[in-house]
Amino acid sequence: MTLLKRVWMAVFALGVNSGAEITVTVQPKDTGAALVNPDMGWTMHFYSNVPENYGSRLEPSDTLDDFPGLSTVYLRVPWAFLEPEEGSFNWALFDTPAQRWIAKGKRVAFRVTCSESWLRFATPEWVRQAGAKGT
Repeated sequence: MTLLKRVWMAVFALGVNSGAEITVTVQPKDTGAALVNPDMGWTMHFYSNVPENYGSRLEPSDTLDDFPGLSTVYLRVPWAFLEPEEGSFNWALFDTPAQRWIAKGKRVAFRVTCSESWLRFATPEWVRQAGAKGT
């Protein structure tokens, strides 16, 4: 049993039995390795608005294994790219690149936007044609 696990068990036992608040300070040794912190830390923007930019230029086999601490890959695209025609979704836009990162144990974050400064119709044009008002 590791030292940290023994400390945690002792703290839990003391806290449960006494009802007192206990503060534990842990000072792990610096191993020089990058800390992979899920939901925090380094994120790679594979798509960030424009699929031709950022990591979409990576080879399919490049999963950035040489990027220490990378825990999350961010995929952000305009709604018009995802659903160019009503009810017709291009899920491959997310699914295809996500599979390479998921297979490597990374998390994938998604964002679908409805407004972009660089794109006239980030919300699909068919939405406007159906009567939606907007600027």
